[in-house]
Amino acid sequence: MSITAWRLAAWVTYDHVGGLVVANLLWALASLPWLAVAAVLMAAGWAVGGAWVAVGCLLAAQWVLLSPPTLALCLAASAWLRGRPVQVRLVAASAWSLALPAQGAGLLGCLATLVLAVNVSFYTAMGGWLGVVLAGLAIWGALLVGVVSVSVLPFLALHGGGLAAALRRSLRWLVLRPRAGASLVATTVVTLALGLASGVGLACGLLAAWAVLATAVVADSLDWPGGTPPPEVASRGLADLLRPWAADRR
Repeated sequence: MSITAWRLAAWVTYDHVGGLVVANLLWALASLPWLAVAAVLMAAGWAVGGAWVAVGCLLAAQWVLLSPPTLALCLAASAWLRGRPVQVRLVAASAWSLALPAQGAGLLGCLATLVLAVNVSFYTAMGGWLGVVLAGLAIWGALLVGVVSVSVLPFLALHGGGLAAALRRSLRWLVLRPRAGASLVATTVVTLALGLASGVGLACGLLAAWAVLATAVVADSLDWPGGTPPPEVASRGLADLLRPWAADRR
């Protein structure tokens, strides 16, 4: 992740903290069906036990993150990062038009994770050096799926189009910016952990702040689509933080 992306995301979060909380609350309401399915996935993991508890939690997180409501957060983040006001009707209309690709990403991501988890379990039970090698390859595949999962919706929000195009951009980004991808996955894990630990964080701003950061990192890595640069943040410093009324809001 570049420092510019972090600075831009931090200032956008600071400037629009109220809007982030409202957007996150709307996301929580819209995500109730996906949260219900996530609860079933987690319960299934607990029922099987062992490593499948972690697999169930991972599938639940993927199902919630790769959903049309989360895409709406990324669309709002894209507008804020460009210095534009967020209009709920426009965001809702755009999210509705891209709902099928977003949901397709969720189904595909969960299916890929489940298949890879089954492979890891099978090859681990096989034993021997071949089983270890194949299990290791499956784990690396799961990490690849994780990076794509946290970047595909920001790409879809920034560029539109279909799921195949968003997946191609995400894979290209992973090849060109592997460190940024790994950092974004780590940030996502920390965000989800903080949200679950706080009890209300995921519904009261944390996930919207994550959407801002993820969209900023993805856009900064491969240039802004359409030649639209983000607002200038290099000149903003401590004085703007202490005296926000004197800052030039773009």
